[in-house]
Amino acid sequence: MLPYAHRTDLSVRPRPYPAWRVRGHVAGTLPPYSINSDNQPEWLYLSPRTYRMMLETTRRRLLAGTVGLVASGTAVAGRVRSQSPDETTQATSSSPSNERPSTTVCAHYYPWYGPDSHWDEGYTETPLLGEYDSGHSAVIDQNLDWAEQYGIDWLSASWWGPNSRENRILATVFGDRIRETDVEYSVLYESLGRFDATDDGIDMDLPENRERLLSDLEYLQENHFRHPNYRRVNGKPIVYLWPSRAFRGDVVGAFEEVRAELDAEPYIWGNFVSPHAPTGADRDRVGAFDAISMYNPYALWRRIDADERSFASALSDHYHQWRAAAEGGETHFYPTVVPGFDNTEAGGDLPVLPRDPERFRDDCRSARKTGDSAVNTVVVTSYNEFHEGTHVEPTLEMGHALLEAVSDELATAEVTDPLDARASLELRFDRTESPPDDSRQLAFAANRIALRDGTTPLANYDVGAATGLLFGGGVYDSESDGARSWRWMGGSDGRCRVFFELPAVEDATALTVEGLGIDSGVRTTVRLDGREIGTVTLSDRWDTYELSIPNGSDP
Repeated sequence: MLPYAHRTDLSVRPRPYPAWRVRGHVAGTLPPYSINSDNQPEWLYLSPRTYRMMLETTRRRLLAGTVGLVASGTAVAGRVRSQSPDETTQATSSSPSNERPSTTVCAHYYPWYGPDSHWDEGYTETPLLGEYDSGHSAVIDQNLDWAEQYGIDWLSASWWGPNSRENRILATVFGDRIRETDVEYSVLYESLGRFDATDDGIDMDLPENRERLLSDLEYLQENHFRHPNYRRVNGKPIVYLWPSRAFRGDVVGAFEEVRAELDAEPYIWGNFVSPHAPTGADRDRVGAFDAISMYNPYALWRRIDADERSFASALSDHYHQWRAAAEGGETHFYPTVVPGFDNTEAGGDLPVLPRDPERFRDDCRSARKTGDSAVNTVVVTSYNEFHEGTHVEPTLEMGHALLEAVSDELATAEVTDPLDARASLELRFDRTESPPDDSRQLAFAANRIALRDGTTPLANYDVGAATGLLFGGGVYDSESDGARSWRWMGGSDGRCRVFFELPAVEDATALTVEGLGIDSGVRTTVRLDGREIGTVTLSDRWDTYELSIPNGSDP
Protein backbone atom coordinates (compact mmCIF):
# COMPACT_ATOMS: atom_id res chain seq x y z
CA MET A 1 0.00 0.00 0.00
CA LEU A 2 1.01 3.63 -0.43
CA PRO A 3 3.05 5.72 0.09
CA TYR A 4 5.64 4.73 -2.51
CA ALA A 5 8.66 6.70 -3.65
CA HIS A 6 8.31 8.13 -7.16
CA ARG A 7 10.27 6.12 -9.72
CA THR A 8 11.99 8.69 -11.96
CA ASP A 9 13.20 5.97 -14.32
CA LEU A 10 9.56 5.09 -15.02
CA SER A 11 8.28 8.64 -15.30
CA VAL A 12 7.72 8.56 -19.07
CA ARG A 13 4.05 7.91 -19.67
CA PRO A 14 3.10 4.98 -21.88
CA ARG A 15 1.16 5.94 -24.98
CA PRO A 16 -1.95 4.34 -26.46
CA TYR A 17 -1.22 2.20 -29.49
CA PRO A 18 -3.21 2.86 -32.67
CA ALA A 19 -6.34 0.78 -33.02
CA TRP A 20 -5.16 -0.99 -36.17
CA ARG A 21 -1.99 -2.25 -34.43
CA VAL A 22 -3.79 -3.56 -31.36
CA ARG A 23 -6.73 -5.06 -33.23
CA GLY A 24 -4.56 -6.51 -35.98
CA HIS A 25 -2.12 -8.30 -33.70
CA VAL A 26 -4.17 -9.20 -30.66
CA ALA A 27 -7.40 -10.37 -32.22
CA GLY A 28 -9.63 -12.18 -29.76
CA THR A 29 -8.39 -10.39 -26.64
CA LEU A 30 -10.12 -7.60 -24.77
CA PRO A 31 -9.99 -4.51 -27.06
CA PRO A 32 -8.11 -1.80 -25.12
CA TYR A 33 -10.88 0.75 -25.03
CA SER A 34 -14.00 1.60 -23.06
CA ILE A 35 -17.15 3.51 -23.94
CA ASN A 36 -17.29 6.96 -22.36
CA SER A 37 -20.36 8.96 -21.30
CA ASP A 38 -20.73 10.27 -24.86
CA ASN A 39 -20.83 6.69 -26.16
CA GLN A 40 -17.43 7.14 -27.81
CA PRO A 41 -14.44 4.78 -27.47
CA GLU A 42 -11.56 5.84 -25.25
CA TRP A 43 -8.28 3.97 -25.59
CA LEU A 44 -6.67 2.33 -22.61
CA TYR A 45 -2.98 2.97 -22.09
CA LEU A 46 -0.64 0.12 -23.02
CA SER A 47 3.04 0.27 -22.16
CA PRO A 48 5.58 -1.05 -24.69
CA ARG A 49 6.28 -3.93 -22.28
CA THR A 50 2.58 -4.83 -22.14
CA TYR A 51 2.21 -4.60 -25.90
CA ARG A 52 5.22 -6.87 -26.56
CA MET A 53 3.92 -9.48 -24.12
CA MET A 54 0.46 -9.38 -25.68
CA LEU A 55 2.00 -9.99 -29.08
CA GLU A 56 4.08 -12.89 -27.79
CA THR A 57 1.11 -14.40 -25.96
CA THR A 58 -1.02 -14.18 -29.10
CA ARG A 59 1.74 -15.82 -31.15
CA ARG A 60 1.86 -18.74 -28.70
CA ARG A 61 -1.92 -19.06 -28.84
CA LEU A 62 -1.94 -19.27 -32.63
CA LEU A 63 0.86 -21.81 -32.69
CA ALA A 64 -0.61 -23.98 -29.96
CA GLY A 65 -4.24 -23.62 -31.01
CA THR A 66 -5.31 -23.17 -27.39
CA VAL A 67 -6.69 -20.41 -25.26
CA GLY A 68 -3.37 -19.82 -23.48
CA LEU A 69 -3.11 -17.17 -20.84
CA VAL A 70 -5.08 -14.40 -22.54
CA ALA A 71 -8.60 -13.70 -21.31
CA SER A 72 -11.35 -14.86 -23.60
CA GLY A 73 -13.43 -11.70 -23.38
CA THR A 74 -15.64 -9.70 -25.68
CA ALA A 75 -16.12 -5.94 -25.28
CA VAL A 76 -19.58 -4.51 -25.81
CA ALA A 77 -20.85 -1.00 -25.31
CA GLY A 78 -21.01 -0.46 -21.58
CA ARG A 79 -20.16 -4.03 -20.52
CA VAL A 80 -17.24 -6.43 -20.89
CA ARG A 81 -18.36 -10.00 -20.40
CA SER A 82 -15.90 -12.87 -19.93
CA GLN A 83 -16.74 -16.21 -21.43
CA SER A 84 -18.37 -18.65 -19.09
CA PRO A 85 -16.49 -21.87 -18.32
CA ASP A 86 -18.76 -23.73 -20.77
CA GLU A 87 -17.68 -21.42 -23.60
CA THR A 88 -13.94 -21.92 -23.24
CA THR A 89 -12.11 -24.30 -25.55
CA GLN A 90 -10.64 -26.23 -22.62
CA ALA A 91 -12.76 -27.32 -19.68
CA THR A 92 -10.96 -27.32 -16.33
CA SER A 93 -11.73 -28.87 -12.98
CA SER A 94 -11.45 -25.42 -11.41
CA SER A 95 -14.38 -23.87 -13.26
CA PRO A 96 -16.51 -21.87 -10.81
CA SER A 97 -19.57 -23.63 -9.50
CA ASN A 98 -23.07 -22.17 -9.59
CA GLU A 99 -23.82 -23.70 -6.19
CA ARG A 100 -22.34 -21.53 -3.45
CA PRO A 101 -22.21 -22.32 0.26
CA SER A 102 -22.39 -19.56 2.85
CA THR A 103 -18.72 -18.50 2.70
CA THR A 104 -18.26 -14.82 1.86
CA VAL A 105 -15.10 -13.75 0.03
CA CYS A 106 -13.85 -10.18 0.35
CA ALA A 107 -10.91 -8.71 -1.59
CA HIS A 108 -9.17 -5.37 -1.09
CA TYR A 109 -9.60 -3.29 -4.24
CA TYR A 110 -7.61 -0.29 -5.52
CA PRO A 111 -9.43 2.12 -7.88
CA TRP A 112 -6.38 4.36 -8.30
CA TYR A 113 -4.94 3.41 -11.72
CA GLY A 114 -4.90 5.68 -14.77
CA PRO A 115 -2.76 7.29 -17.46
CA ASP A 116 -1.30 9.70 -14.89
CA SER A 117 -1.79 7.64 -11.77
CA HIS A 118 0.14 4.78 -10.19
CA TRP A 119 1.38 2.73 -13.13
CA ASP A 120 4.64 4.71 -13.17
CA GLU A 121 5.33 3.63 -9.60
CA GLY A 122 6.21 0.15 -10.80
CA TYR A 123 4.43 -3.18 -10.67
CA THR A 124 4.99 -6.90 -10.93
CA GLU A 125 3.40 -8.95 -13.73
CA THR A 126 1.32 -7.47 -16.53
CA PRO A 127 -2.41 -6.90 -16.08
CA LEU A 128 -4.43 -8.75 -18.67
CA LEU A 129 -6.25 -5.47 -19.28
CA GLY A 130 -3.01 -3.54 -19.79
CA GLU A 131 -2.20 -0.32 -17.93
CA TYR A 132 -5.84 0.50 -17.58
CA ASP A 133 -7.79 3.44 -16.22
CA SER A 134 -9.73 2.47 -13.08
CA GLY A 135 -12.41 4.98 -14.05
CA HIS A 136 -13.29 3.34 -17.38
CA SER A 137 -16.62 1.57 -17.31
CA ALA A 138 -15.39 -1.36 -19.41
CA VAL A 139 -12.53 -2.00 -16.99
CA ILE A 140 -14.85 -1.81 -14.00
CA ASP A 141 -17.34 -4.11 -15.71
CA GLN A 142 -14.69 -6.70 -16.53
CA ASN A 143 -13.36 -6.75 -12.98
CA LEU A 144 -16.87 -7.00 -11.56
CA ASP A 145 -17.59 -9.85 -13.99
CA TRP A 146 -14.48 -11.67 -12.83
CA ALA A 147 -15.47 -11.09 -9.20
CA GLU A 148 -18.91 -12.60 -9.80
CA GLN A 149 -17.59 -15.47 -11.90
CA TYR A 150 -14.96 -16.55 -9.37
CA GLY A 151 -16.92 -15.96 -6.18
CA ILE A 152 -15.64 -12.65 -4.80
CA ASP A 153 -18.72 -11.26 -3.08
CA TRP A 154 -17.38 -8.00 -1.76
CA LEU A 155 -14.66 -5.46 -2.63
CA SER A 156 -13.03 -3.36 0.10
CA ALA A 157 -12.16 -0.25 -1.93
CA SER A 158 -9.30 2.13 -1.12
CA TRP A 159 -10.63 5.60 -0.20
CA TRP A 160 -8.48 8.72 0.24
CA GLY A 161 -11.07 11.37 1.05
CA PRO A 162 -13.93 13.27 -0.63
CA ASN A 163 -11.68 15.13 -3.10
CA SER A 164 -9.58 12.14 -4.15
CA ARG A 165 -9.56 10.48 -7.56
CA GLU A 166 -10.48 7.21 -5.86
CA ASN A 167 -13.60 8.73 -4.36
CA ARG A 168 -14.66 10.31 -7.65
CA ILE A 169 -14.47 6.90 -9.30
CA LEU A 170 -16.27 5.08 -6.49
CA ALA A 171 -19.00 7.70 -6.24
CA THR A 172 -19.72 7.85 -9.98
CA VAL A 173 -18.91 5.23 -12.60
CA PHE A 174 -17.99 2.43 -10.16
CA GLY A 175 -21.11 3.09 -8.10
CA ASP A 176 -23.24 3.04 -11.24
CA ARG A 177 -21.73 -0.15 -12.69
CA ILE A 178 -21.79 -2.19 -9.47
CA ARG A 179 -25.55 -1.64 -9.19
CA GLU A 180 -25.97 -4.07 -12.10
CA THR A 181 -24.19 -6.86 -10.22
CA ASP A 182 -24.51 -8.90 -7.03
CA VAL A 183 -21.07 -7.69 -5.88
CA GLU A 184 -20.97 -5.43 -2.82
CA TYR A 185 -18.35 -2.89 -1.78
CA SER A 186 -17.16 -1.06 1.31
CA VAL A 187 -14.59 1.64 2.03
CA LEU A 188 -10.97 0.96 3.00
CA TYR A 189 -10.27 4.13 4.98
CA GLU A 190 -6.69 5.19 4.21
CA SER A 191 -6.00 6.81 7.57
CA LEU A 192 -2.42 7.87 6.84
CA GLY A 193 -3.76 9.93 3.95
CA ARG A 194 -6.41 11.61 6.10
CA PHE A 195 -4.56 12.47 9.32
CA ASP A 196 -1.24 14.14 10.15
CA ALA A 197 0.41 11.10 11.65
CA THR A 198 3.54 11.45 13.77
CA ASP A 199 6.15 8.87 14.74
CA ASP A 200 3.82 8.02 17.64
CA GLY A 201 0.88 7.38 15.31
CA ILE A 202 -2.48 9.13 15.03
CA ASP A 203 -3.46 10.70 18.35
CA MET A 204 -7.24 10.47 18.77
CA ASP A 205 -7.09 12.67 21.87
CA LEU A 206 -6.52 15.65 19.55
CA PRO A 207 -9.80 17.47 18.74
CA GLU A 208 -8.79 18.05 15.11
CA ASN A 209 -8.34 14.31 14.53
CA ARG A 210 -11.72 13.50 16.05
CA GLU A 211 -13.31 16.20 13.90
CA ARG A 212 -11.67 14.81 10.76
CA LEU A 213 -12.84 11.28 11.54
CA LEU A 214 -16.41 12.45 12.10
CA SER A 215 -16.39 14.67 9.00
CA ASP A 216 -15.12 11.83 6.79
CA LEU A 217 -17.65 9.36 8.11
CA GLU A 218 -20.46 11.87 7.70
CA TYR A 219 -19.41 12.23 4.06
CA LEU A 220 -19.33 8.45 3.62
CA GLN A 221 -22.77 8.20 5.20
CA GLU A 222 -24.22 10.63 2.69
CA ASN A 223 -22.39 9.39 -0.39
CA HIS A 224 -21.63 5.68 0.06
CA PHE A 225 -23.37 4.03 3.03
CA ARG A 226 -26.78 4.47 1.37
CA HIS A 227 -25.71 2.75 -1.86
CA PRO A 228 -27.77 -0.45 -2.36
CA ASN A 229 -24.59 -2.48 -2.89
CA TYR A 230 -22.76 -1.17 0.16
CA ARG A 231 -21.71 -4.01 2.45
CA ARG A 232 -23.30 -4.21 5.90
CA VAL A 233 -23.00 -6.52 8.87
CA ASN A 234 -26.03 -6.65 11.17
CA GLY A 235 -27.31 -3.56 9.40
CA LYS A 236 -24.10 -1.57 10.01
CA PRO A 237 -22.08 -0.21 7.04
CA ILE A 238 -18.51 -1.53 7.08
CA VAL A 239 -15.48 0.78 7.25
CA TYR A 240 -12.06 -0.89 7.09
CA LEU A 241 -9.64 1.17 9.18
CA TRP A 242 -6.04 1.03 7.92
CA PRO A 243 -3.66 1.04 9.72
CA SER A 244 -5.66 0.62 12.90
CA ARG A 245 -2.59 0.06 15.08
CA ALA A 246 -1.44 3.58 14.27
CA PHE A 247 -4.30 5.03 16.33
CA ARG A 248 -3.36 6.19 19.81
CA GLY A 249 -5.10 7.79 22.78
CA ASP A 250 -8.76 7.25 23.58
CA VAL A 251 -9.58 5.32 20.41
CA VAL A 252 -12.65 3.69 21.97
CA GLY A 253 -14.00 7.05 23.01
CA ALA A 254 -13.41 8.50 19.54
CA PHE A 255 -15.32 5.63 17.93
CA GLU A 256 -18.16 6.00 20.43
CA GLU A 257 -18.46 9.71 19.64
CA VAL A 258 -18.64 8.99 15.91
CA ARG A 259 -21.23 6.27 16.34
CA ALA A 260 -23.39 8.58 18.43
CA GLU A 261 -23.34 11.33 15.79
CA LEU A 262 -24.10 9.26 12.69
CA ASP A 263 -27.50 8.06 11.55
CA ALA A 264 -25.99 4.74 10.47
CA GLU A 265 -23.71 3.30 13.13
CA PRO A 266 -20.56 2.15 11.30
CA TYR A 267 -19.11 -1.32 11.68
CA ILE A 268 -15.42 -0.62 12.38
CA TRP A 269 -13.14 -3.28 10.97
CA GLY A 270 -9.45 -2.87 11.81
CA ASN A 271 -6.29 -4.51 10.52
CA PHE A 272 -5.41 -5.06 14.16
CA VAL A 273 -3.96 -8.57 13.81
CA SER A 274 -0.17 -8.36 13.98
CA PRO A 275 2.44 -10.94 12.84
CA HIS A 276 3.03 -11.73 16.51
CA ALA A 277 0.90 -13.72 18.93
CA PRO A 278 -1.72 -11.55 20.65
CA THR A 279 -0.51 -9.95 23.86
CA GLY A 280 -2.57 -9.19 26.93
CA ALA A 281 -2.71 -5.55 25.79
CA ASP A 282 -4.01 -6.69 22.40
CA ARG A 283 -6.77 -8.70 24.05
CA ASP A 284 -7.78 -5.65 26.03
CA ARG A 285 -7.97 -3.53 22.84
CA VAL A 286 -9.80 -5.83 20.41
CA GLY A 287 -13.12 -4.79 21.89
CA ALA A 288 -12.67 -1.35 20.30
CA PHE A 289 -13.43 -2.93 16.92
CA ASP A 290 -16.41 -4.74 15.48
CA ALA A 291 -14.01 -6.96 13.52
CA ILE A 292 -10.27 -7.51 13.18
CA SER A 293 -8.02 -9.05 10.55
CA MET A 294 -4.46 -8.95 9.27
CA TYR A 295 -4.05 -6.82 6.14
CA ASN A 296 -1.16 -8.85 4.74
CA PRO A 297 0.00 -12.17 6.22
CA TYR A 298 3.25 -11.66 4.30
CA ALA A 299 4.50 -10.10 7.55
CA LEU A 300 3.96 -13.48 9.26
CA TRP A 301 5.74 -15.32 6.43
CA ARG A 302 8.86 -13.24 7.06
CA ARG A 303 8.97 -14.51 10.65
CA ILE A 304 8.77 -18.27 10.02
CA ASP A 305 11.53 -20.73 9.19
CA ALA A 306 10.38 -22.23 5.90
CA ASP A 307 12.61 -25.24 6.48
CA GLU A 308 10.82 -26.03 9.73
CA ARG A 309 7.17 -25.46 8.81
CA SER A 310 4.93 -24.46 5.95
CA PHE A 311 3.36 -21.04 5.62
CA ALA A 312 -0.08 -22.68 5.70
CA SER A 313 0.70 -24.35 9.04
CA ALA A 314 2.05 -21.13 10.54
CA LEU A 315 -0.99 -19.24 9.27
CA SER A 316 -3.36 -21.72 10.89
CA ASP A 317 -1.67 -21.64 14.30
CA HIS A 318 -1.44 -17.86 14.24
CA TYR A 319 -5.05 -17.30 13.26
CA HIS A 320 -6.29 -19.74 15.91
CA GLN A 321 -4.73 -17.52 18.59
CA TRP A 322 -6.19 -14.33 17.15
CA ARG A 323 -9.59 -15.93 16.61
CA ALA A 324 -9.69 -16.67 20.34
CA ALA A 325 -8.54 -13.15 21.20
CA ALA A 326 -11.34 -11.71 19.06
CA GLU A 327 -13.95 -13.96 20.66
CA GLY A 328 -12.89 -12.75 24.07
CA GLY A 329 -13.61 -9.18 23.01
CA GLU A 330 -16.87 -10.18 21.33
CA THR A 331 -15.30 -9.05 18.06
CA HIS A 332 -15.55 -10.76 14.67
CA PHE A 333 -12.44 -12.26 13.09
CA TYR A 334 -11.68 -12.40 9.35
CA PRO A 335 -8.77 -14.62 8.25
CA THR A 336 -6.75 -13.19 5.34
CA VAL A 337 -4.76 -14.84 2.56
CA VAL A 338 -2.19 -13.41 0.16
CA PRO A 339 -1.03 -15.00 -3.15
CA GLY A 340 2.47 -13.54 -2.90
CA PHE A 341 4.44 -10.36 -2.31
CA ASP A 342 6.95 -8.55 -4.50
CA ASN A 343 7.48 -4.80 -4.30
CA THR A 344 10.87 -4.71 -6.01
CA GLU A 345 9.50 -3.06 -9.16
CA ALA A 346 7.97 -0.35 -6.96
CA GLY A 347 11.34 0.49 -5.44
CA GLY A 348 11.09 -1.82 -2.44
CA ASP A 349 13.79 -4.17 -1.21
CA LEU A 350 11.77 -6.59 0.92
CA PRO A 351 12.20 -10.36 0.45
CA VAL A 352 9.94 -11.78 -2.26
CA LEU A 353 7.17 -14.23 -1.39
CA PRO A 354 6.79 -16.07 -4.73
CA ARG A 355 3.39 -15.93 -6.38
CA ASP A 356 2.68 -19.65 -6.43
CA PRO A 357 -0.93 -20.76 -7.14
CA GLU A 358 -0.44 -24.14 -5.43
CA ARG A 359 0.99 -22.60 -2.25
CA PHE A 360 -1.85 -20.06 -2.36
CA ARG A 361 -4.35 -22.92 -2.51
CA ASP A 362 -2.76 -24.48 0.58
CA ASP A 363 -2.93 -21.18 2.40
CA CYS A 364 -6.58 -20.71 1.42
CA ARG A 365 -7.48 -24.17 2.72
CA SER A 366 -5.65 -23.44 5.96
CA ALA A 367 -7.14 -19.98 6.47
CA ARG A 368 -10.72 -21.04 5.91
CA LYS A 369 -10.35 -23.47 8.86
CA THR A 370 -9.63 -20.51 11.14
CA GLY A 371 -12.76 -18.50 10.37
CA ASP A 372 -15.47 -16.99 12.52
CA SER A 373 -18.78 -18.83 12.18
CA ALA A 374 -20.66 -15.61 13.00
CA VAL A 375 -19.56 -13.99 9.71
CA ASN A 376 -18.18 -16.86 7.55
CA THR A 377 -15.81 -14.55 5.72
CA VAL A 378 -12.29 -14.88 4.28
CA VAL A 379 -10.37 -11.85 2.98
CA VAL A 380 -8.02 -11.82 -0.01
CA THR A 381 -5.19 -9.29 -0.11
CA SER A 382 -5.62 -8.18 -2.74
CA TYR A 383 -7.70 -7.97 -5.88
CA ASN A 384 -5.40 -5.58 -7.73
CA GLU A 385 -2.57 -4.14 -5.64
CA PHE A 386 0.01 -4.58 -8.40
CA HIS A 387 2.72 -2.48 -6.67
CA GLU A 388 3.16 -5.13 -4.00
CA GLY A 389 2.41 -8.12 -6.19
CA THR A 390 -0.48 -9.29 -4.00
CA HIS A 391 -3.08 -9.19 -6.79
CA VAL A 392 -5.35 -12.00 -7.95
CA GLU A 393 -6.60 -10.00 -10.95
CA PRO A 394 -5.65 -11.91 -14.13
CA THR A 395 -2.28 -11.19 -15.71
CA LEU A 396 -0.49 -12.27 -18.87
CA GLU A 397 2.01 -14.26 -16.81
CA MET A 398 -0.42 -16.01 -14.44
CA GLY A 399 -3.69 -15.98 -16.34
CA HIS A 400 -6.70 -16.71 -14.12
CA ALA A 401 -4.89 -19.23 -11.89
CA LEU A 402 -5.21 -17.20 -8.69
CA LEU A 403 -8.89 -16.41 -9.24
CA GLU A 404 -9.45 -20.13 -9.86
CA ALA A 405 -7.81 -20.84 -6.50
CA VAL A 406 -10.14 -18.34 -4.84
CA SER A 407 -13.13 -20.02 -6.45
CA ASP A 408 -12.07 -23.58 -5.62
CA GLU A 409 -10.64 -23.14 -2.14
CA LEU A 410 -12.71 -20.28 -0.71
CA ALA A 411 -15.87 -19.40 -2.61
CA THR A 412 -17.06 -22.98 -3.01
CA ALA A 413 -15.87 -24.27 0.37
CA GLU A 414 -17.12 -23.93 3.91
CA VAL A 415 -15.44 -21.88 6.62
CA THR A 416 -14.64 -23.83 9.78
CA ASP A 417 -14.53 -22.10 13.15
CA PRO A 418 -11.69 -23.52 15.31
CA LEU A 419 -13.56 -22.57 18.49
CA ASP A 420 -16.38 -24.94 17.57
CA ALA A 421 -14.05 -27.80 18.48
CA ARG A 422 -13.07 -26.25 21.82
CA ALA A 423 -14.68 -25.69 25.19
CA SER A 424 -14.60 -22.31 26.88
CA LEU A 425 -13.75 -21.70 30.52
CA GLU A 426 -14.91 -18.28 31.67
CA LEU A 427 -13.92 -16.65 34.95
CA ARG A 428 -15.85 -13.59 36.12
CA PHE A 429 -14.30 -11.61 38.98
CA ASP A 430 -16.27 -9.26 41.21
CA ARG A 431 -13.31 -6.86 41.25
CA THR A 432 -9.86 -6.33 39.81
CA GLU A 433 -6.86 -4.26 40.84
CA SER A 434 -4.31 -2.31 38.82
CA PRO A 435 -0.81 -2.38 40.40
CA PRO A 436 1.23 0.86 40.53
CA ASP A 437 2.53 1.93 37.11
CA ASP A 438 0.62 -0.94 35.51
CA SER A 439 -2.44 -0.45 33.31
CA ARG A 440 -3.52 -4.10 33.57
CA GLN A 441 -6.64 -5.01 35.55
CA LEU A 442 -5.64 -8.09 37.57
CA ALA A 443 -7.54 -10.58 39.70
CA PHE A 444 -5.97 -14.05 39.46
CA ALA A 445 -2.62 -15.55 38.44
CA ALA A 446 -3.54 -18.92 36.91
CA ASN A 447 -0.88 -21.60 36.97
CA ARG A 448 -2.69 -24.82 35.98
CA ILE A 449 -6.07 -26.03 34.73
CA ALA A 450 -6.94 -29.73 35.00
CA LEU A 451 -9.91 -31.96 34.12
CA ARG A 452 -10.65 -35.43 35.40
CA ASP A 453 -13.34 -38.08 35.27
CA GLY A 454 -13.70 -39.31 38.85
CA THR A 455 -10.13 -40.15 39.78
CA THR A 456 -8.96 -40.50 36.17
CA PRO A 457 -6.96 -37.50 34.84
CA LEU A 458 -8.17 -36.31 31.43
CA ALA A 459 -6.13 -33.16 30.80
CA ASN A 460 -3.59 -31.03 32.64
CA TYR A 461 -2.70 -27.64 31.17
CA ASP A 462 0.26 -25.46 32.07
CA VAL A 463 -1.33 -22.01 31.67
CA GLY A 464 2.00 -20.21 31.45
CA ALA A 465 3.28 -22.47 28.68
CA ALA A 466 -0.12 -22.31 26.94
CA THR A 467 0.29 -25.73 25.30
CA GLY A 468 -3.13 -26.80 24.07
CA LEU A 469 -4.79 -23.54 25.20
CA LEU A 470 -6.12 -20.46 23.44
CA PHE A 471 -6.85 -17.24 25.29
CA GLY A 472 -9.58 -14.67 24.95
CA GLY A 473 -9.89 -11.25 26.51
CA GLY A 474 -8.73 -10.58 30.05
CA VAL A 475 -5.73 -12.93 29.84
CA TYR A 476 -2.26 -11.38 30.01
CA ASP A 477 1.22 -12.50 28.99
CA SER A 478 3.11 -15.39 30.53
CA GLU A 479 5.33 -14.80 33.58
CA SER A 480 7.64 -17.12 35.50
CA ASP A 481 9.71 -17.27 38.69
CA GLY A 482 11.71 -20.29 37.54
CA ALA A 483 9.73 -22.77 39.61
CA ARG A 484 6.36 -22.17 37.93
CA SER A 485 4.82 -20.07 35.18
CA TRP A 486 1.45 -18.31 35.16
CA ARG A 487 -0.75 -15.76 33.43
CA TRP A 488 -2.59 -12.99 35.18
CA MET A 489 -6.30 -12.86 34.45
CA GLY A 490 -8.81 -10.08 34.95
CA GLY A 491 -9.42 -7.60 32.16
CA SER A 492 -11.16 -4.25 31.91
CA ASP A 493 -14.57 -5.87 32.49
CA GLY A 494 -13.37 -8.42 35.05
CA ARG A 495 -13.98 -11.32 32.68
CA CYS A 496 -11.58 -13.71 30.98
CA ARG A 497 -11.94 -16.76 28.74
CA VAL A 498 -9.72 -19.77 28.05
CA PHE A 499 -10.37 -22.31 25.28
CA PHE A 500 -9.23 -25.94 25.34
CA GLU A 501 -9.95 -29.23 23.61
CA LEU A 502 -13.58 -30.26 23.69
CA PRO A 503 -13.19 -34.08 24.09
CA ALA A 504 -11.66 -33.73 27.55
CA VAL A 505 -14.62 -31.66 28.75
CA GLU A 506 -17.24 -34.05 27.40
CA ASP A 507 -16.12 -36.78 29.80
CA ALA A 508 -15.04 -34.60 32.75
CA THR A 509 -16.76 -34.62 36.12
CA ALA A 510 -14.38 -32.22 37.88
CA LEU A 511 -12.41 -29.06 37.06
CA THR A 512 -9.47 -27.80 39.10
CA VAL A 513 -7.71 -24.45 38.74
CA GLU A 514 -4.47 -23.62 40.52
CA GLY A 515 -3.39 -20.04 41.10
CA LEU A 516 -2.89 -16.95 43.23
CA GLY A 517 -5.41 -14.17 43.86
CA ILE A 518 -4.38 -10.52 43.67
CA ASP A 519 -6.03 -10.17 47.07
CA SER A 520 -8.00 -12.35 49.45
CA GLY A 521 -11.75 -12.34 49.05
CA VAL A 522 -12.10 -11.83 45.30
CA ARG A 523 -15.23 -13.77 44.36
CA THR A 524 -15.06 -15.62 41.04
CA THR A 525 -17.93 -17.12 39.08
CA VAL A 526 -16.87 -20.03 36.88
CA ARG A 527 -18.66 -20.93 33.64
CA LEU A 528 -17.91 -23.90 31.40
CA ASP A 529 -19.20 -23.57 27.86
CA GLY A 530 -21.64 -20.90 28.97
CA ARG A 531 -23.00 -22.83 31.94
CA GLU A 532 -22.31 -21.67 35.48
CA ILE A 533 -20.73 -24.50 37.49
CA GLY A 534 -19.85 -22.70 40.71
CA THR A 535 -18.33 -19.75 42.59
CA VAL A 536 -15.03 -19.64 44.47
CA THR A 537 -13.40 -17.06 46.74
CA LEU A 538 -9.73 -16.49 45.92
CA SER A 539 -6.84 -16.53 48.35
CA ASP A 540 -3.75 -14.31 48.09
CA ARG A 541 -1.50 -17.39 48.18
CA TRP A 542 -1.03 -20.24 45.73
CA ASP A 543 -4.01 -22.55 46.09
CA THR A 544 -6.07 -25.10 44.15
CA TYR A 545 -9.80 -24.64 43.53
CA GLU A 546 -12.00 -27.55 42.52
CA LEU A 547 -15.50 -27.54 41.06
CA SER A 548 -17.78 -30.43 40.12
CA ILE A 549 -19.18 -30.76 36.61
CA PRO A 550 -22.52 -32.51 37.12
CA ASN A 551 -23.35 -35.07 34.43
CA GLY A 552 -20.18 -34.26 32.50
CA SER A 553 -20.69 -31.44 30.05
CA ASP A 554 -24.42 -32.06 29.50
CA PRO A 555 -26.64 -29.01 30.20
